[in-house]
Amino acid sequence: LCTRALEMGAAHVLHARHSEGSNPADAIRRMLSHHFMTFGLEHEMVRERVERALTAASEAPPSSYDVAALAQLASHNESGSFEFSSPKQRYTVIRRLLEVLATDRPVVLWLDDVQWGSDALALARFLMTGRAVGLLLVLTVRDEQLERRPLEGSLLKHLTSIERTVECEIDTLPVAQLHQLTESLIPLSSTLRELIGRESGGSPLYAVQLVEHLIRVQALSTEADGRFGLDKSAAPDLPANLEQLCESRVEQILSAMDEPLEVRDALEIAAALGMHIERAEWEEVLEEATFDLDRVVEDLVLARLARRALGGWTFTHAAFRDAVIRVARARHTWKERNRRCATALASLQPGACERRARLHMAADDLDAAVDMLLEA
Repeated sequence: LCTRALEMGAAHVLHARHSEGSNPADAIRRMLSHHFMTFGLEHEMVRERVERALTAASEAPPSSYDVAALAQLASHNESGSFEFSSPKQRYTVIRRLLEVLATDRPVVLWLDDVQWGSDALALARFLMTGRAVGLLLVLTVRDEQLERRPLEGSLLKHLTSIERTVECEIDTLPVAQLHQLTESLIPLSSTLRELIGRESGGSPLYAVQLVEHLIRVQALSTEADGRFGLDKSAAPDLPANLEQLCESRVEQILSAMDEPLEVRDALEIAAALGMHIERAEWEEVLEEATFDLDRVVEDLVLARLARRALGGWTFTHAAFRDAVIRVARARHTWKERNRRCATALASLQPGACERRARLHMAADDLDAAVDMLLEA
């Protein structure tokens, strides 16, 4: 939907992607920073760019209040003088931005992985219960995570009770569509296609990763009709599930690197920082790294575990980040990774108390987490 809207120029699209362990408001900040193209700029330059963008989008000159407020919301640092007295004040400013954008075409606001985004859910409720602004809200959630997230679950329940809300459950792909997906990747024999369908359980991500796994381990052979089937001499062991497959993929990529142990540490640090890794934060935690971080990111991008993003990079799918976290927990390094991130962010983002509290909780440093929450 969002990709097609951008391709056709049919709507403005804003995308906020959340991740476990991050400050719930970080995704909205990154979304606005991406929209105004302000990442890495000093606050005064952010303010100038916001003012130019608002002036270009509206016939009336923007108010100095909206410029200052949006510049603060889109800034990575806390050098701005504008202070919000309540979440409602922030949401009102964002709604006015959406109203400005909607004057020439509709706005699609995609709030992704909102099981980690209580602030985004509160924003959605504010927008849904206020005046109409030519806006389509799209919220995506991994409902299996909601049992551990009572606040987000409650906010979602309220949203789904609003009359204008349409709830869509994304089920597994039907067999015919799954076959169509695998056929778009590589021509497979009917036997192998059915095997992948059974093993994947209708999961498109699992099916794609399974095909790529078979290619990587050279388990395919060409049959008489030109299609690919399983090479019986290879006798590959298929991963039991998506989790095992993603872990295998991560291990295969790490083993091919020049410094696999050091890169593993860096990847676990990245997973502790969240789905979206801002380069400045990653470098701060890895200040003593002796390897080339650019080369690591390039290898991850080529392996399709990561994609470049404004100011850093992101994991291509939460399943890969989850795989890194599971291995880190099995190696008993996960707590230390979160502790290092919390320590580094104390100097880089001294005001990010809630986020540092979450990192301390993941590290089992409960006293430090309580102190951070009280300070927040």
